[in-house]
Amino acid sequence: MKRIALIIVLCFMSACSSSRALQTSYSFHGVMPEQQAVSKEITKDLANYIATLFAPGHTSFNLVKAESENLELTDETTADTFTTIFENALRQKGFEISKKGLELSYTIDSLSNEFGEGGFYTQIRFGNGSNFSSVYTMDGKSLLTRSTLKLGDNNE
Repeated sequence: MKRIALIIVLCFMSACSSSRALQTSYSFHGVMPEQQAVSKEITKDLANYIATLFAPGHTSFNLVKAESENLELTDETTADTFTTIFENALRQKGFEISKKGLELSYTIDSLSNEFGEGGFYTQIRFGNGSNFSSVYTMDGKSLLTRSTLKLGDNNE
């Protein structure tokens, strides 16, 4: 039942993302994973999937930072933000991060604990009009369900 509810949420998110006005130029943070290890797990999975869509070593991205994202100081050191962790995962996969690259923006937020378990969802949007959504458990494990919309898939 929980997986069915998550799949329905994922499909709903994909349907809501079909408007071209919402394709790029912003990133959004809702409730974030409290532990950086969870963010690293999520961004590693996202980078691995992006590598199936674009050629690492031959693709440059302009990663859009969320306006609400601020650097946090913890014990006199700066904690990595989600964007920094995501950028590092993309670089480790072989992608270049450059202002001249294909725009890449994202949304990350939590799923409701209404069904007894929480989790996170992400949506990745590219400047070419394509995007995909993913759902993760609270510990950052992918549920291996992706919803993809490519440029030209909607009827605009």
